[in-house]
Amino acid sequence: MLLCTAMPFGYGPAAKVLVLASVLKDRGFRLVFSGRGIALELASRAAHLFDDILAHGPEGPSPAIVRSASAVLSVMDRESAQAALDASVPLYVVDSLLWMRDSIPSALRGARRYWAQNFLGFDGTLAGYHPRLSIVGPIIAPLPLRHRTAAEHLLINLGGCESPTGVDANARAYASFIVAGLRKSSLLRQFAGRTTLIAGRSCIESLRATSAGGDGALDLVSVSHANAIERLAEASLVLTAPGLTMTLESFQTGVPTYFLPPQNYSQWCVLRLLRGEGLAPHALHWDELPDTPYLRDRMPETERNPLVRAAIGHHTGADEARSRLTQRMNDIAQANHAATAETQTRFFESLGPNGAFTIAADIGDDMKSADVGSGAGWRRGISTATLTN
Repeated sequence: MLLCTAMPFGYGPAAKVLVLASVLKDRGFRLVFSGRGIALELASRAAHLFDDILAHGPEGPSPAIVRSASAVLSVMDRESAQAALDASVPLYVVDSLLWMRDSIPSALRGARRYWAQNFLGFDGTLAGYHPRLSIVGPIIAPLPLRHRTAAEHLLINLGGCESPTGVDANARAYASFIVAGLRKSSLLRQFAGRTTLIAGRSCIESLRATSAGGDGALDLVSVSHANAIERLAEASLVLTAPGLTMTLESFQTGVPTYFLPPQNYSQWCVLRLLRGEGLAPHALHWDELPDTPYLRDRMPETERNPLVRAAIGHHTGADEARSRLTQRMNDIAQANHAATAETQTRFFESLGPNGAFTIAADIGDDMKSADVGSGAGWRRGISTATLTN
């Protein structure tokens, strides 16, 4: 049995768990997910992938659950990684943000295997990392490339857009800021009645409870990852927060993709890099607005997080930011979408083959060759009902 966990910030880490679970399940693994916040929400909408889905608190999975596992698979979740190390249970780590870290978090350094998803920004950073890294391609659901000739439906993605304890003031302000800018733009008029906005449950409930819930021109929904992928495959244009998972999923499909301002530090860095490579035309980044502090690459968390929150809190209430967002959306409405999609698809293909298949094969081979977890409690017939009592 493999215990699967994901960092409870945004949909990206949990979406990677779901993609990996689908491949691992086909290889005969028994899978249990333990999580909290937005990660638990998304996993619960894909219950068919797991033998059990468990909730845990900020301290991580219960020691009994961890000891019952053959191994723990952590997608950047530090609490579960530390719990695995404390229980001497083999730990596998998947990291999609290593390219922006100043160092590997201590809880993740004890991994038996460590996979890092390829992206921009790795130059000169790999030599000093421990444990030894395996760089893999995008860890996303494989989708065929689609070619569109006409714009028919707009998909807007805010991702998880909330903290592990629900939507906070910054997240509410960000979501309302985006919807207000959209409603003033020619982009929404162009796609009126054919625009869907997806986000976490709490975010959608908050938007529906305000005037942003609207007039039928904008459909507000919170859906499973599988349903989000289906909607992406049917979209003719995507407007997304610059989370890395949705970015790569969109680039893979060949759907022209444009970007909203960042919601956190990783998105801050993603959008900065995408703009530098010409992959994010007409994107508004907070760092181009007055009174925004400069955030350098690979800043320590204690320094960067307060600055990001302060910048978002300030700009989502500022008239200049609102005006610029609406103008950028107007520019997107007039953009050369075919050229945008072509550039983004070429970049996606440069990142290498799908990493989910590589990771699943590596885990299977490693566990088989080293008899990893052969004495785990689950294999001795301990059930999750017993473990949680």
